[in-house]
Formats: sequence, C-alpha cells, structure tokens
Amino acid sequence: MTKTVTLHVGGGRAHRTHNARRYKRGQTPDHIDPHRRGMNETLIDLDHRQAYRDLFGEAVAEYNAKQTRPERQIGDYYDKIRKDKAKYPVYEIIAQIGDKDTTGAIYCARERAILREYIQTFEANNPQMKVVGAYIHADEATLHAHLDFIPWADGYARGMERQTSISKCCEQMGYAKGEHINETAQAAWTAAERERLEGIAQKYGIEVGRVGDGRGHQEKADYIAQKEQEEDEAILRLVEEVMEEEQGIEIDLD
Repeated sequence: MTKTVTLHVGGGRAHRTHNARRYKRGQTPDHIDPHRRGMNETLIDLDHRQAYRDLFGEAVAEYNAKQTRPERQIGDYYDKIRKDKAKYPVYEIIAQIGDKDTTGAIYCARERAILREYIQTFEANNPQMKVVGAYIHADEATLHAHLDFIPWADGYARGMERQTSISKCCEQMGYAKGEHINETAQAAWTAAERERLEGIAQKYGIEVGRVGDGRGHQEKADYIAQKEQEEDEAILRLVEEVMEEEQGIEIDLD
C-alpha cells in the first residue's frame, strides 16, 4: 500500500501541555481519546527555559560583560525571544506516515518504529538544532510525532555571538538559498528532512507516494497537518483565556 509521508515545520510556542498531554480535568480537546493515552510515548521532554540557558548562557554572559549600561544587558534570553515578534523560541515538526485510512493510530508498529528512528537520529543529522521535546501520539485519528527543537547559529558580529535563528542555522549546516523568494535555506532543509523521513519509511518496506504538484504549494498531507496543529493551538488559547477570566488560573503552554 502506498502511503504519504507528512512533515510540517512550524514556529511559535511549542505546546508542552498538548504534546506531553498535561491537560487538567475537563480541558482535553474532544478529538483526543483519553483511553488511548497509555499508548503515547514521551521520548524527550526538556524545560525550554533551561535549554536556552544551556545553549546561550555563555553567550549572554559574554555579551553582558561588554555592556557599560545596565539597561542594555540581557536578563533572560528565552523571555527576550518570546517577546520578539520576528523570532520564535522553539520550532516544531509534525511527522506522520500515512493517514487515518492507511495507518490509523493503533496497529501500526512499523510507522511507530519509523518515527522513533527519525527522532533518534535528528540531532546527529542536524547538529545546530537542539531537541527539547519528542512525543509520539496514538490517541488521535492517526499516529504521528511532534518534535520540538531550538535552532542556533554562531558568529554574529552584532549582539550575542551565538543566537537563535533557523535561517542562519540552516545556512551554517550547508543548505543554500535558491533563486526564487520561497527557495530559502529553511525550505531546502525542510525538503531534505522530508526526504530523510521518506528514506526511513522505505527502509521499513513502506511504498512512499506524494500528492500535490510539489512546486510552490504544500503537499495536501502537509497542509492538513498544519491545519490540525492550528486548530489544536486555537483550542489551547481558548482554554487559557477562559480559565484566566473565570478562575484566575494561568495555564503553562510551554
């Protein structure tokens, strides 16, 4: 059977509450089956703020030591990036083999093994991307994985010597820009990661097929994955707003 391989890369606040299934009673979205929660896997689950300290702590200290005015010093780099509208603190990959009709979420040992191998080899293939979260979900319609990572790059002449940047990170890992505006280093890296996931699937005996014309458009499966992620994020934000207004409780979405 031919199966599509979905790999969608998104930026923003990766939701540990959703990915690690840390919902409070009554907050679990309807499309998640709580009876299958035990079939999920948490492979990596690091604190994002601490990961930033580990990656950028030395660069922050060196930068602050050069500042003669205290207001120019950086207190917490993670908070600084979260407030920066032009940058994302953590990026997320959603990876999936097949769909609800060709794979499902329960009897899919091969697909689970493929996702595990992709996660376990990610940092070796992407040495300037720190994985802070890796989760396999079997409590939704189709088995899939969330992989959260922090991209970083060295050699900045202004500001900190090491900073978070997915574009410069991809460039330093050897991915080049193309001639067209949408042919960025990140796009080249994303295409390579999709091919790598497809290669792992083929190694496990799965015939890989694609949908869509593959030029200037997302593949249909990628588009669906992106929409599902956006719906999940909208639900999380709605829950957060309701809880804050009615009970004064702040939900940790990090």
